[in-house]
Amino acid sequence: MKPQYDPLDRLFRAAVVSPNELAPTLPFGFETRAIAHWRGTLAADPAGLTRLLRRVMVMALALIVLAGAGAYREFSQGDDHGELSTNDYADAAIGGAFEQ
Repeated sequence: MKPQYDPLDRLFRAAVVSPNELAPTLPFGFETRAIAHWRGTLAADPAGLTRLLRRVMVMALALIVLAGAGAYREFSQGDDHGELSTNDYADAAIGGAFEQ
């Protein structure tokens, strides 16, 4: 049984009825001018890459400084740096599992 409203049939009917018009064309030489302008802007701006690299280096340096400051703060707050830190809860849980 065919449904009463079939979108595909409606699309085909609209395509048959529509006029076959040509797409508007661009002015003569427009593509050539656009490509030449694009190539000219790429070659004329090597400073853009330098600015990008400079920004990336500044952000990386800021990240390194923040990470170093955080690591220094964590190490300076510790009580005893000579011993390995232990987790008493984990030790008790492991020991309790073996005792059963």
